[in-house]
Amino acid sequence: MLRLCHVAALAGSIAAGLMGSAAGASSTAATSPSYVICKGGFRHDCVVDGDTFWLGRMKVRLADIDTPEITDAKCASERQRGEAARDRLLALLNSREWELVLDGKDRYRRALGRLVSGNADAGAILVREGFARPYGGHRRPWC
Repeated sequence: MLRLCHVAALAGSIAAGLMGSAAGASSTAATSPSYVICKGGFRHDCVVDGDTFWLGRMKVRLADIDTPEITDAKCASERQRGEAARDRLLALLNSREWELVLDGKDRYRRALGRLVSGNADAGAILVREGFARPYGGHRRPWC
């Protein structure tokens, strides 16, 4: 189970601070909600895809990795791999205590961050297990 020691007010204040902070500024948060797959318009403590999730009302993009798309997949194989990556991120979030280390925001104004637990990094796990690849500054095709 994810135990990023979450207090809704803490997540809200971090999100508010992040929106006003300069790129490259770092902060950390801890949380403990139980995550589900995002469905419908309400997004709260859920996983969008293999590299994006919602912590409370804050949308977080895992830094330095890229996973296949689900909604905008270019082929059936990409969609299937995207769903597998999403499911693996969901399992990781709910499997142990994680710390979210925030580091600025991306061009879509999502919080950028890493999930770490001891020596483990969720992004590195996804890459090692074949669900993601290192992000090289631009998207590459998965088909």
